[in-house]
Amino acid sequence: MEKAITFINDPHLVAFVDLWRGIIICDILDTKTQTASYVPMPKEIINLRRTRASSITRDIAVVNGRLTVVRLTTVFDPDINGWDWDLSTWSRAVDCLEQEDWREDSLVEASDILIDHNICNVELLPKIQGQPTMAKLHVALPTLSLTDAQVVYVMGKVNESDEKAVLLSIDMANRRLDAVSVYDAARILHYFDVCYTQSTIFRYSAPSSGD
Repeated sequence: MEKAITFINDPHLVAFVDLWRGIIICDILDTKTQTASYVPMPKEIINLRRTRASSITRDIAVVNGRLTVVRLTTVFDPDINGWDWDLSTWSRAVDCLEQEDWREDSLVEASDILIDHNICNVELLPKIQGQPTMAKLHVALPTLSLTDAQVVYVMGKVNESDEKAVLLSIDMANRRLDAVSVYDAARILHYFDVCYTQSTIFRYSAPSSGD
């Protein structure tokens, strides 16, 4: 198991997640029956030949009452002489996990993502015919927003040896690049490592009074 998830509507339940196969859900306060339920991953992404950490290409979180999974797929495209990639998401309602099946919510290909040339740091993206593009990036670590199921973060590098990486914020619903942030690649231990995570802590921070 690589991740544990709790549910706001029932804090006694804990989901232990294997993002290659499925989820075991149990009541940690149930000392009598000690039963658990099993929810498999969407059939399209089950991979029994696990070869690496799932966080490189997958993430799972509870977002707006739905258990949501994102998968990043990469493929070498000889037409652009580089890597092309896509993001896909599935979800199912938390309050009826065992009754409702997975729903495929979105599929976005890198080549279809709209790029506003005026957003900050857009010049760090690779270029095709002089125009910034999402393709040709080395990408990994897709991460779901905890407040908006339509937003996925992805880390990317133009070249594997780059000292700087970019963190992309992608609007899945509108197939649009929302932001490009600079990430110091010196903080990454390997080619791509688990080096950031999502949080809702900003919800609990009060604005400064200026005193």
